[in-house]
Parts: sequence; C-alpha cells; structure tokens
Amino acid sequence: MNMDDMTFWCFECNRNVRDESLEKIKSIKLAEDIQKLSIGEEKIEADDNKKAIIEDEVEDEVEENEEETITLEEAKEDKKRTITLEKIVENLTAGNYKKVIVLAGAGISVNAGIPDFKTPGSGIYSNLAKYNLSRPELLYTISYFKKHPEAFYDHAQEVLAKKYLPTKTHYFIRLLQDKGLLVRAYTQNMDGLEVDAGIKAELLIQAHGSAQSAHCSGCNIEVKMEEMIEAIKSGIPKYCNECKAPCKPDIVFFDEALPDRFFDSIEEIKTNCDLLIIMGTSLSVTPFSSLPLLPPKNVPRLILNIQVPELFKVKTKLLHLHLKDDCDTSVEKLVKMLKWDKDFEVLMKEREECAKKDNLLLTPKL
Repeated sequence: MNMDDMTFWCFECNRNVRDESLEKIKSIKLAEDIQKLSIGEEKIEADDNKKAIIEDEVEDEVEENEEETITLEEAKEDKKRTITLEKIVENLTAGNYKKVIVLAGAGISVNAGIPDFKTPGSGIYSNLAKYNLSRPELLYTISYFKKHPEAFYDHAQEVLAKKYLPTKTHYFIRLLQDKGLLVRAYTQNMDGLEVDAGIKAELLIQAHGSAQSAHCSGCNIEVKMEEMIEAIKSGIPKYCNECKAPCKPDIVFFDEALPDRFFDSIEEIKTNCDLLIIMGTSLSVTPFSSLPLLPPKNVPRLILNIQVPELFKVKTKLLHLHLKDDCDTSVEKLVKMLKWDKDFEVLMKEREECAKKDNLLLTPKL
C-alpha cells in the first residue's frame, strides 16, 4: 500500500489500484494492520506472463490488532542479533559478506542537484502548485498525461532535460561492483546516473524505468531520443506520427506496469543476498517498498537515509541499522572505515574528469 496517495498495488494486473473510500484514512495504525494482515507465505501471479512474487515470508508473525510482545529468551536472542556498523565493516573486510544487494531511491541523487519527491519546500511534490492538481502524484499518472501532456513536458524541462553528475553514493555502488560484491542494484530513479557512474547494465534494475529511451503512450512505437530531448527542452509535447497520442520517456508512471526484468529478478533478493543496503528511499511506493522483507531474517539491512523508513517502525524485528545522515556523508564514513580510500579516490578522479568534460559542478547548489 502507498500511504501517500492511499493506493494498493495489484500483483494480478501489475498496477496501482485506487479506492476513494480510503482517502481520509492515513494513520500509521492502518499501515500496521495492513502489514499484519499481509504476513504469510503467499504466491501471487503478476502480469500476463504469470511471474511469481513472494512478498511476505516473514517469521516474526504478529496477531492482528495486538502489540508485539517477546519473551525473555527472545529478548536475549535479539540482543545477540544486534547489528552495528563496526560489525558490518568487519564482515565486509573479512569476506563474510560477498553478496550485496542495493535498493536505491531519489535521496542518492539529491547531491547531484536533482530534487527528491517529498522534501518540504524543495521536493518535486512541493513545487507543482501551478498545475492545480488535486494530488501531486497525478502528474505521474498515464491517464492524466494523455489528457494533459503539456503539464508533464513543462515539469520535465527542470527535471529531465538537464545534465547531472553522479554523486559519491553512485560511485560507492560502482565500488561495490568493482570489488565483486554487488549482486544487483535496484533503483527507483529515472535519472540514469547509475549508468553514468559505470554500473553495468546486467547488474542494474531500473524498477521505475529510465529517461534514456522513449515510446508513444498509445501505440508504443519507439521514439528517437534526440526528438524526445528537443521536445522536453522546448516544453512542447511530441505526438506520435502514427496514432497521434503523446510520447513520453520510458519512465514508469503510477498506473503503469513495472518492467518485466524487475519481477524476473527479485527472487534473488531472497536467495542470493547476505547484506542489503537501502539508500536514499523512504520505501513508500509499492511494490518496491516490499523488497526489504524478502531476505532471510538474519540478513542485515543497512539503511542510509535521513529518516528511517516507516517499514522498519512496523517490522521492528527485521535486523537493521539506520545511519541518520545524507547518503554521501554515510558513504564517506563507510569508505574510511573499510579502508577503501585509495580505490574510492580513483573513482573520484574519474568523476572529476566527467565534470570537466560536461562542464558540471562537483558540488552543485541545492
């Protein structure tokens, strides 16, 4: 469930479903009840290809409408399972963690100068008043786009038409790759900065699509990116030569299906992960928000985000550690503790060269 717009994700038709009756219900208690009701082992078919996604194999079952209680023995066991940053660093250094999966959100791109969605005042949703939307998410729905493509194109001028430099966090993911530790990086971002940082295509899942290709929203015919970029820069919608529907970048809107590759790959989070790193995301958009539930109970979840995601306030028994800082600051701390300084410096020099080549600021004004 998405607590921001009160929509549910349907794994049968692979899209968000909206229930107007839930508009006024926005309490955390509801989120807790829904989480409790979802516990269990449920195999659900998604898309016409009937891909299996198992969301809730969570051992810490809680009775509906009851608070979590634990015995003294369970408390002792939880104490043994407490994770610290020092333990994570020690295990990475010793080679005990060899299968790292990254879940990334808009927060890893903020220091590149790209606003996130929800930060009051500076976030994308805070600056959509001129479009007179009943709710900000409407701008990113395919139904609204087909009726009012000019709003998206005007907005995209600021977000998609500019060139940005990958952040230190992007290059940290690259460093995990170069050291042979990265199993996969799942990103909600559509800015393509993971690609620009050198993360290999086979290791990257762009769950919400990418702005680096484009198609018609009607007949799905491919659109040349040069034409799409020019249209976005001008703010004038491009329409399909065949069916006359508006064209758009291949980013996934709220009421569109996620890429097949996302569903094809998520089983590995359950079976091939010994450290899950969650970066720059509040985990509020389904179905991406369910991914931290998939690894086994003993797999640490390292959270690099200013706020702890609501999921970890509900699922308190999930083994996790929250570093309360912006992603780049946390990454620099990790690099220093891991003694990866020299390797990271090489990547930072590569970043500097990219900045010179594209005439970009290493530290843009935010």
